[in-house]
Amino acid sequence: MKTKPKKNFTRPHKKAAIFANWYRVGVVGLLALPSIFQLITGIIRRDWF
Repeated sequence: MKTKPKKNFTRPHKKAAIFANWYRVGVVGLLALPSIFQLITGIIRRDWF
């Protein structure tokens, strides 16, 4: 569900948009960390034992 941003909007706020993108990625990453960690440990356990 990607929406194309308007060109005249993205140019002046490019740094802000990049910061918002990284902030969103960071928040999602922090929220997903436990499940990712569980997934990795589960794969390691299944492969080792």
